[in-house]
Amino acid sequence: MVVTRSDVTALWGARDTSGTVYLWAEHHFPYGEPSQNAMAIKKLGRWIPGLISFSGSTISQADKDRITEIYRDLGLKVEASVQGEAAGACQMSRLLAENKLKSSPRCGSFSRSTDSAVSSLPYSSAANCLP
Repeated sequence: MVVTRSDVTALWGARDTSGTVYLWAEHHFPYGEPSQNAMAIKKLGRWIPGLISFSGSTISQADKDRITEIYRDLGLKVEASVQGEAAGACQMSRLLAENKLKSSPRCGSFSRSTDSAVSSLPYSSAANCLP
């Protein structure tokens, strides 16, 4: 889940034993109101854990911590992403180069362009956290 001042984006995926990541759903709201985003995200599975990233955001660490806590209070099982944007870009590039990133048609805006994939790079760090 990537949170900015103006929008929230989330991707759902799973990694198989060969390391291929399958993206199967996405969420994007062009505004960042937490309760509406949390409600939409929970519809795909309250039990699914995730990472929250503030990639490119200039807000303080205290604000990042508080926003993460707000999403937890709203029922999401999120942890702060510890992998930076550059590391996420490297991971995404590796998955793309090795043809180990598969996207469902349900991920239309993600799969439409490489630019869209790049804007969602912090989510690639989730690939390292999948069982």
